[in-house]
Amino acid sequence: MKIFAPIPPLCLIVTCFAVSTLACAQSPAPSTCALGSGSGTVCGLHVNPAPSRPLSSPFPLDTHTTAASTLHFVPVDQLPAADRTLLAASQPRITALAREQGFDFPGQAASGQGSEKIRSHWIAQQAVCTALPDHLLIRYQRAPDTHREASFTVSVPRSAAGRIRLVPVERKGFTLYTPARRNRLTLVVFNDLLREDAHTIHADWLGLGLCYAALAGDRVQAATALVPSTGDPQPTYTTAALSLSWKQPPAITFVGLPPGGANPLQWTLIFTPGGLLHKVQTKDAYPLKVTPAGEDSRKESPTVAKGQIVDLK
Repeated sequence: MKIFAPIPPLCLIVTCFAVSTLACAQSPAPSTCALGSGSGTVCGLHVNPAPSRPLSSPFPLDTHTTAASTLHFVPVDQLPAADRTLLAASQPRITALAREQGFDFPGQAASGQGSEKIRSHWIAQQAVCTALPDHLLIRYQRAPDTHREASFTVSVPRSAAGRIRLVPVERKGFTLYTPARRNRLTLVVFNDLLREDAHTIHADWLGLGLCYAALAGDRVQAATALVPSTGDPQPTYTTAALSLSWKQPPAITFVGLPPGGANPLQWTLIFTPGGLLHKVQTKDAYPLKVTPAGEDSRKESPTVAKGQIVDLK
């Protein structure tokens, strides 16, 4: 007679687990599924490729020309002969526009050795704006020592198809209610110049921004990352940039450094996708904090004993 001893429950559990493990190990591995970049049904999933849009810009991006960071201002008596003749022929219309805007501007220029200085302490300079080659940009300014400071800018077309335009900047020591930098009239005149220069390619986008600053009566140069030749510390500002995005309109940003060490401004010119100027913003610019290489800007705080006074300057 055979007697079978009962199997403990724990042994049954261990045995079942071992059998299950063996069965899983012997089962075939699932087939891998690779997702490609094309569209269609892959691995049971419906795949659509991500939409791609070309990045549009009103300025050519394949140019290799170096943008100028400074506009040159020259007295009108140093203009080429053709430009001096054009300016002399435009004086009656310039005088009429200036008087319409409330400027005490004389109608005759002082002559003598080719000088084009205007009487009553008015002086004229050309802003050499190569980004708008079809226009002569002239800044008229009354000398500051007359206590009747005034200035305006005139654009004279080099072709008969355009017309003379005037942008008031300052009258009798006072700026306009809305400064010329952000004035709607300045934007309208600038866009008219862009339309008349539409056949040219505005590859120099920074120069175009400086031309707008000159039209608004500012004489500035753009901050660049130049290494100073002397050992004296020099202020460093954010360099000019052309911003392009699918979600934001094109924008030109630069820091304008006025002559004489005046307070610099950061200019932001926002354009439409078609290349016309939509909005201009200006704000005070401040130097960047630069730590020279080799200097550790992280300073350890000294250990202060209880009741001890330490000067942390």
